[in-house]
Amino acid sequence: MKENHFKILTIFIVFLLVFLPFINLFMYVFFLNFQLSNIEDLWNFVAFSLDKRLVNIFLRTIVIGSLTATFSIILGFALAYLLEFVNIKHPNIWRAVLFTPFLIPAYFFVFSWLGFLGKRGTFTSITFQNIQIDVYNPAFLIFFLTLSFFPIAMFIISLGLKNINMNLIDAGRLSKSKKVLKKIILPLIKPHLIASFFIVFSLTVSDYTTSSFLRINTYQGEIFDQLAVFYNTKMATIYSIPLLLFSFGVSFCFYYYLKGKRFVTISGMSRKKVIFVKLKNYEKVLVYTFFLSLLLFSLGIPILMLFIESEFQFSTALLATKNELISSLVIGGVSSLLITILGFFIFHFFKENNLLNLIIIFPLTIPATVIGISLIDLYSTTPIYGNVVLLIICYITRFLPFSILILSPFLTQLSQNLEESAKLSTGNFLKIFWKILLPLSKGGFVLSFIIVFILCLTEISITQMLAPAGFQTLAMRIDTLMHYANYSFVASLSLILLILIIFLYSIYIIVYGEIL
Repeated sequence: MKENHFKILTIFIVFLLVFLPFINLFMYVFFLNFQLSNIEDLWNFVAFSLDKRLVNIFLRTIVIGSLTATFSIILGFALAYLLEFVNIKHPNIWRAVLFTPFLIPAYFFVFSWLGFLGKRGTFTSITFQNIQIDVYNPAFLIFFLTLSFFPIAMFIISLGLKNINMNLIDAGRLSKSKKVLKKIILPLIKPHLIASFFIVFSLTVSDYTTSSFLRINTYQGEIFDQLAVFYNTKMATIYSIPLLLFSFGVSFCFYYYLKGKRFVTISGMSRKKVIFVKLKNYEKVLVYTFFLSLLLFSLGIPILMLFIESEFQFSTALLATKNELISSLVIGGVSSLLITILGFFIFHFFKENNLLNLIIIFPLTIPATVIGISLIDLYSTTPIYGNVVLLIICYITRFLPFSILILSPFLTQLSQNLEESAKLSTGNFLKIFWKILLPLSKGGFVLSFIIVFILCLTEISITQMLAPAGFQTLAMRIDTLMHYANYSFVASLSLILLILIIFLYSIYIIVYGEIL
């Protein structure tokens, strides 16, 4: 098959999976039967959407997302700057370890910290019984989500820092070295900072499970309740429209801002690390203390609490959920393989096109609950509704941007001359892909597969919305047991899932050495 045929097929799949469900949802509300709804229906819709309670919940969700994104960027930038430009030892090891919290579901943090500070908490009920700590509030939700999402900000900002022309920094140091950060570095990585903000913001707004564990009412929870509790698909659809319109606005604003700019590619990925900030020994100690403190809160305490609460019922819990584990591995493996292959073709065909930014940003700005409602509306009358195929489609729509982000640094390094030379000997693009492009970028393929597989493995909200009757993943089982207060099984299963995540990630680190 020729390259043009693959390109047309890729464009069709992107439209079908990324844009069509949301266009259909918009049409369903405003253009029922392809006719504009009458004024009265539109007015009732607006009046209903502007209900004071819903508006307050919507604004609360936006504030939580904005604050989480802001704190994540602050942490992400600090970490990326220290790892890229400061004379610390073993930066690749630190980078790999500090990225790990992103692979751990945010609801793991909540469950673990509830076991530390909550009503059943080790710290509050045993160590300091007189300390009154209320973790069931938006502030702690922001704290937990920041611990989970700061690594993705670190990842994207690191791409920006690697792409900076070091001659500009050297020139700035010769004139006014104290203003290099403000006058050179921050302006050059502005697209990466904004991209990090919107990606973390979108992930926060998409998260339903973490807020439900903390009993905080968020807008995505309202959508989920209409579908899962009241079985009211139409109302859930109407609830989705404000978030969908907000996502449209954010996506297109971001798209036009990034027009002609890039935030997903880097040049000189393997360039030698440039150190222009040399710390004294005591300053290095402060940096290492900062790293270790962050790891203590994001990994140390959560993992410790899981061990304590598991009561070492690993074998019993595993035997009781073996079917769910097998289902998770199969559905996650198939989905991550398809996502990685599609992510490669999208980046390959659109890397010089501004549309690439839109393909990445738009799905990320759509909350998970809205994605679920969109797919239900689109496929409810088709044979794939109530089938695992719909769940795979949902995973592709939700996690495709992450595959493109991960693949981009690796694919950018491929020489265009190699592909052009191959085209002279064969016009079969599939053969060029299999013999040349795939072997040269296998590190990116493996990393994309592993990370997307982990994301599929730990997804709960849209899995609950679209899973066929009788089908459960391990993450869904953990959520169910959590609500039934079976904490020892929850902790045991969480540790099993966590060990699997760390094992897969460690294999990649050992084989390829680093994540960036």
